[in-house]
Amino acid sequence: MLIASRQKAVIASVKAGIAEKFRIKDLGRARFVLGI
Repeated sequence: MLIASRQKAVIASVKAGIAEKFRIKDLGRARFVLGI
């Protein structure tokens, strides 16, 4: 899942919300995005 925002606080909030329900792993910044 790719989470994008200009504000780091928004990204952190979304990740925290997802982590409450699912086990997640942060793989860092996306280097390449395959647009399908």
